[in-house]
Amino acid sequence: MEPGEVFEPRMMLAGGGDERDSRRLDETFACWTLSEEGNMLFLPVALDGQEPTYEACLRWVESVFGPLGVSDIEMWTELGGFHRGRLSGFSSVYLSGGNTFRLLALVRASGFDRELADFIRRGDVSTAEARERFFLGRT
Repeated sequence: MEPGEVFEPRMMLAGGGDERDSRRLDETFACWTLSEEGNMLFLPVALDGQEPTYEACLRWVESVFGPLGVSDIEMWTELGGFHRGRLSGFSSVYLSGGNTFRLLALVRASGFDRELADFIRRGDVSTAEARERFFLGRT
């Protein structure tokens, strides 16, 4: 961001339904991602070994956003080795659904909640599926 440039933090909360229900949201998220560097961080960390597998989730997110022009998607399956500032290399963060309590514990223990809040304040893009949106609030 240039000095004096004004930005608007962007965060999208979605969940439920199917591809048709989320198509406009996916298109908007892709547009926001591509308005920056065009690379997305995909975090299915709330899955905790549940079905579908991490690989299946990555194939799904690639099938949704690849046709919309977002082809640079990196997946993290854990936050344990997370280091402050690593999000600055991404245009957007996509949090996938799963075990909400596990996700909350992981983001708090790793400090990722603070990093994600900074990421959003800088004007970068974030989205979370329905059950994960609660931790993006005041707490």
